[in-house]
Amino acid sequence: MDCVFFWVGIFVLLVALIILAYVICCVHSIDEFVRDISTIVNKCIYFVEKHLFMKRKT
Repeated sequence: MDCVFFWVGIFVLLVALIILAYVICCVHSIDEFVRDISTIVNKCIYFVEKHLFMKRKT
C-alpha cells in the first residue's frame, strides 16, 4: 500500500512541475489555464481511483 502512495506522490509532483512550467511560459489566458487544470485534476483523480480499484479487486 505504501508503494501506491509513493507512485501517486511522484505523479502529483510531476503534474505540479508541468503546471508550474505552463504558468510561467504562457499565462496569457486564465480561462484556458483553469480549464486545463480541471482536466488534469480529473485525469489524476480517475487514474488514482482506477489504480486503487484494481488493487482492491485482486
